[in-house]
Amino acid sequence: MKAAGHIAGRIVKSASTVHDYMQLHFIDGSILNIFNQIRVPAIDEAFLTGLVNETVSEEITDANTILLRFSGGKSIEIGMSDVDYQGPEALELVESDGKRTVWS
Repeated sequence: MKAAGHIAGRIVKSASTVHDYMQLHFIDGSILNIFNQIRVPAIDEAFLTGLVNETVSEEITDANTILLRFSGGKSIEIGMSDVDYQGPEALELVESDGKRTVWS
């Protein structure tokens, strides 16, 4: 797993679900693909729309979860236990210059 700090401070431009994963686009041009199990009350249109223009205010990482807290009070808990994986990668951050950071 990568160290914390890659995502905090970024502002969400758009949020959506793509097939079986969640995608956050940030105003700096970067994209966060979340492939692992996500724990939120509901990933519906209202939740996704509510993330737009929110800043990732905190990124907390431990052995079993990554917690993203947003400036408006919402949060996303991403499971990092073996049972939470849908494939080999948990998350992928694609920077605007194409650089990739992968959590596995």
